[in-house]
This record gives sequence, structure tokens and C-alpha cells, in this order.
Amino acid sequence: MKKYKIQFIISSFYFDKYSDGEYVDGLKYLLEENENISLFWSCHKEPPDRIKNIGEYKVYENIGFEWGAYTKALNHLNLDEDTILFLMHDDILVKDWSFVNRCTVMLDKGVKIIGNGSNYPCMVNPHSEARLSYWLKTNDKWIDYVKDKNKHFYDNELFCKSVRGSFICTKVKYLNEVGGLEWVNKGSPGIDTRVSDMDGVLGNGRFQSFGNTSLYLNAYKFTKVFGPDKIKYLSPYYCVSDYMVERIEEIDNPKYIGV
Repeated sequence: MKKYKIQFIISSFYFDKYSDGEYVDGLKYLLEENENISLFWSCHKEPPDRIKNIGEYKVYENIGFEWGAYTKALNHLNLDEDTILFLMHDDILVKDWSFVNRCTVMLDKGVKIIGNGSNYPCMVNPHSEARLSYWLKTNDKWIDYVKDKNKHFYDNELFCKSVRGSFICTKVKYLNEVGGLEWVNKGSPGIDTRVSDMDGVLGNGRFQSFGNTSLYLNAYKFTKVFGPDKIKYLSPYYCVSDYMVERIEEIDNPKYIGV
């Protein structure tokens, strides 16, 4: 079997507290049993010792949410173009680590971007006002959040196939083809951005708009450059597959999307 260079990058807020150590144990086992797999924790606060002792880590300012965390890690690591990337949140409940093999097979068959469960498609007009702009009162268009070197990708309105930032599998060279990930390079709201009961702090729509803006911008670019047929999921259910659960509230009631 062909040996792939595989890099896990974990966007780290919770450090596995939702899976009682099983997530870290699973990653540790992968590293011990596979010399071609590496692990990097892109942290937004100082991690506990159990994290420091497995793979490599760095602490970054919490700007850009997971999309910023992944980008900072990629800039630090300087990986080979053929490296397979697993970009993941640190609070995912992993049921079956064989998603690694499943994803490598999908990439071999020409898939460029892989998500876990299906996500909602979105319509994006790069030259209309972004929803985040509504909350920030800045009059920003979607394209205003795009890196200057990548603005040429964004022209007409496009119906986009999207992938959640909780789990993305791709190759370094595919991200390089689209100029890396887009992320909102604005100050952190100053809170844990994955807590959902935030109405009294920022308003639910505002904090969600920070992460969703990056999600939509990347969905546009992935769809425009690769085509929707090159974006696939491990299951037709929102946040849930046979391999992992991205959101605890979806365990008992997953939503079928079937995109």
C-alpha cells in the first residue's frame, strides 16, 4: 500500500474535554503506529500536558477561529505539496479512525475537498454586503474579507457547495491552488466562539457570522476552482457520519441533507 505523508492539524479550544480523553488517545495511537503521520495542535490557549506530550503545538491569538488556526499552523509547518491534511476541531467525537483510509481512497479518485457530514449549500455574491458587515456596521462586501492575492477568484454570484471547518480533508497542493484558506482577519469577539448560548453577549447572529463568513468564502473558492463534483462528504447527514460526530446535539437527531 502506498505510504502517504499525513498531517493532522487540530484547532484547539477544548482539548478533548467532551470525549473523556478518547480523542487524544486515538491520535496518540495513530502517531505511535504510523511513522508517516504527524500531529500539530494550533492552540488558542496554553494546552494541558497531555497535549504538549503528543505531537507539536503552538499558541496563537484567537483571530480567525478555526480557519485562522489552520492557516497559522500551515504557515509554520511548511509542508510538502503532496501531504494529506486532516484539519479538525478538538471536540469531535471520533467513532472510527478508519476515516483516514476512507479519505485517502477518495483523494486517489480525484476528490479535492472532503467534509464529514453534508453541509448546507449557499449562494454567495462577492459584491454584496456580507452578513458580518451588518453586525459590525462596517459596510463590507464579501470580497472585502478576501486576501488581495485571491480576489480574482471572486466575480459573479455562485451557488456553492460548503464544508464545515470542523473537519476538512484535502492536500496541501489543493489549498495552494486556491491561495490557501480565507478567514476573517478581525479581532476576536473575546469569547469561546463555539458556545451557542451567546445572545446576551454578542447576539447569536453576530458571533456565528464571524465563522460563517470564512466558511462561505472558502465554499465559493472551492466550488469555483474545483467544481462541486470534487467536493464530497463522508455521509449525507449534517455533522454526523459513521466515523465521527462534530456537534454533540446532533448525536440523537442528525439532519439529512444529502448534498
